[in-house]
Amino acid sequence: MAGMRFNSTPAVIAAAWLLASYQTGVQSRHLRSLDSASFATDSNRDYTHLGCFVDNQSDRVLGHKLVDEEVDTEFCYDYCLEKNAPFMATQWGIECWCATEVDLEYERHGEAEELCDYKCGGDNNEICGGYYAFDLYEIESFTTIDGPPEGAMNDDIVKIIEVPGANPGGAGWADSYSVGSKCYMSTTFDHGIGEELVDTPIGEVKIRDLYDMLEAGPGSVGRPLYNDIQCGNGPANDAADETECPGLVMEGPEGCGQIGPKWDLSELVET
Repeated sequence: MAGMRFNSTPAVIAAAWLLASYQTGVQSRHLRSLDSASFATDSNRDYTHLGCFVDNQSDRVLGHKLVDEEVDTEFCYDYCLEKNAPFMATQWGIECWCATEVDLEYERHGEAEELCDYKCGGDNNEICGGYYAFDLYEIESFTTIDGPPEGAMNDDIVKIIEVPGANPGGAGWADSYSVGSKCYMSTTFDHGIGEELVDTPIGEVKIRDLYDMLEAGPGSVGRPLYNDIQCGNGPANDAADETECPGLVMEGPEGCGQIGPKWDLSELVET
């Protein structure tokens, strides 16, 4: 990446060769045969290409990152869909980024179509961003949802998942609560959850440290309460109850699959 001093260790040479092999120069943009105003239709994919935008290492536009040699547009779609992200982006040929903010400021560093010229690691017929530039897509299945899903037990619920279900122990089980579109921690960091690392716009951070970095919530009294640390969105601690019942803890087993919003990690990069 930019700003790093080159060295000649075997690992660095191998990584440089891998990245170079994904750069284009001979292939034109393909993007599943779609232009930037079209919807994806293959395999029932539901996303729109918004363009190529500039990224900045000290001010990342997107939050969740996955690096994999198999990255292509559909690979990234599947990854970001699991994170309930309304936006996804491919970058550097082998990176997939997701953003959970509906009002994402993706143009804040500028637009530069010519910078997205790296082939996708998983499909050389596609382009997956470039050097500090990303191909951005809007995931329509989430950005077009109006209100909570059918069957939601309160207005904060974002999705409903199928889980084994357990008989949650009420408020004493809760590690988080939601207020509108935000999730807040309210936890004793039991079962080692405070030491778990999570991806953020500023890199991997321990959950205990993230708690101190994020804005404090208004308090859990009268709010929807969830078993796991992020309103049902994980990560789970090492107790089986969170995988069986990550969601609401005041509604009995029926509330276990009721999943709320995520933490607002954009707070970490606000100036």
